[in-house]
Amino acid sequence: TDEFVETAVEASHWLEKNWPLVAKGAAAVIVLGAIIGLGFWSMNRSRAKAEAALSQAIKQYQQAELSGFSNPEDLEAALALFQETSGKSAAGAAGRSARYFEGAALLRLDRAEEAVEVLDDLAAEDLEPTLAVSTNVLLAEALASAGNPERAASVLEAVASATDSLYPPDQALLLLGRIYREQGDMARARDTWQRVAEQY
Repeated sequence: TDEFVETAVEASHWLEKNWPLVAKGAAAVIVLGAIIGLGFWSMNRSRAKAEAALSQAIKQYQQAELSGFSNPEDLEAALALFQETSGKSAAGAAGRSARYFEGAALLRLDRAEEAVEVLDDLAAEDLEPTLAVSTNVLLAEALASAGNPERAASVLEAVASATDSLYPPDQALLLLGRIYREQGDMARARDTWQRVAEQY
């Protein structure tokens, strides 16, 4: 008990002598807490804005899809919204999804080379599994449209052979066969579809 009392008295004396330092430290902690709180608030606000913009862009894209992508103006409007969203939150979940749809819109607008550029950059990132495989499948379509069927085939072969892929391998091979057919390579298209018939 005496030791506790002595320690308390010593602490009291120390506080009396050093109260300006303690006050400054407390103020610093309060300011730091305010800065951190403001940072989290700002991040949450930015994320909410990006998600709202993405939702609006997807609605615009779906409207274009309902018309069979026959109206380029709808697609251009969706593309502008996707680009705006990805510009605000490129590394966030909404920004990455926006970049995927940006690639899709570019492909539907017959701007395959631009789509490849966007999707290549996105595919190189550490994406969650569903977005990763979707990006690679769309990248393969864009590569084929851009006149690079060999690389498109390589991407789809990787998707089809991945043991942990969420994308059905038979669907990847069917798409690969379609790409070969569209490129006029009927022999390879037949071989690919034969694999589907035998394996699945």
